[in-house]
Formats: sequence, C-alpha cells, structure tokens
Amino acid sequence: MRRLFIVALMLLTLGCAVPTEDSAQVIDQEELPDALRNSTTTTTTTLPASTATEPFEYYVLQSRAEQETRFVVAVSRPVGVGATTAEKLEPLFGDDFVTSEEDEEGLFNQMSVFDLLAIDDANESGVATVKLEIESETEVERGALADVAAQLVWTLTELDGIEAILIEINGELTQLPTDDEGDVSESVTRENYRTYERDFVPPETAEEPSDDG
Repeated sequence: MRRLFIVALMLLTLGCAVPTEDSAQVIDQEELPDALRNSTTTTTTTLPASTATEPFEYYVLQSRAEQETRFVVAVSRPVGVGATTAEKLEPLFGDDFVTSEEDEEGLFNQMSVFDLLAIDDANESGVATVKLEIESETEVERGALADVAAQLVWTLTELDGIEAILIEINGELTQLPTDDEGDVSESVTRENYRTYERDFVPPETAEEPSDDG
C-alpha cells in the first residue's frame, strides 16, 4: 500500500512541473494576438518656435499739403521678441510695407528701392552703419536720398544704444543730404533732419534794415 502511495505522489509531482527552455526568445509584437500586444505608443512632441511679438515703431513719410516738403510719421508693426536690429529693420524694405489704409492717408515709403544687406552694431559712440544695395543703373535723386536717411535715422534711433547712423550703398560710404550742413560723409542724427518733424516751423528770416531814411 505504501508503494502505491509513493508512485501516485511522483506522478502528481511530474504533472505539475512547468516546462522551461534553456534560452528565452523575444516575440515580435506583430506576431502576438491583439489581446497580448502592448497598446502603449511612443510619441515625440515638437514644440513650436516662439511666436511672441512686441510692437516696434517704423517711420514712413507724408507730404505736407501744398508744399514740396514732407515729414516722418510713426507706424507700429509687430516684430519677434529677441529679433536682431537687421531683422527688425528688414520689413521696411518691402514693397507692401505701407498698408492700403495708410496709403489712403497719404503715407508712403522710400526704402523699397533698396535692399538691406546688413547693419553693423553701434560703436562706442552709438553710431550704427547701415549697408544697402541698389541696382547700378538706378538713380536716386538727392531729395529721395534725404528721405531715406530721415526714415532710417528716425527708425533706428528708436533702439537703445543707437544715436546716429552711417549709410553705405553698394559698399561705398554715401554722402547724405542734411537740413543744416549740406551733404556730409559723417554720421547723421535726428538733429540733421528736424525739417522732417510733423510740427516743424521754419525759423523766420530776419529782415535787413532798409537804407531808406
């Protein structure tokens, strides 16, 4: 009787044994039934570049009624936060910088005839050099060049650290027409273009005393 009990116990133990293999194998997810597949998927999220903007004032032009003179007018446009000086100035050289509403108000822009190449950072004296390019056969009248200088100096001096500008055209330092000093090859400031202020009033010309009694 005891022998039969031992045989039965051995059979029971063998029946409950778990078969094993010497080496484990990795089964491809696609070969598993749907119920056994890993449902977790890995995704990569790409964050968009910063679209934060801030307002920046550009200066365009408007003619005085019944006069051949003109004055600068500030218009605001959004620019990217952290934009460089050149990136801020670049829109001013676009053909469509002035909006249709501004055009109806008589505003216009003289910059689109040029291409902006670069802007050298202001030196210790606060002078920034603006490098422009224009087709060699294009002629710019003296009055238009004064407009360009006025727009640039009024716009760029909105930025901290810039007090004056030089302008190079096609690699050459350009003589700039001014209100008070004729054509100069030196840096110019807003003081050189005060006639472009909206409320500018020409100084009265003193009358010389008459020789008549």
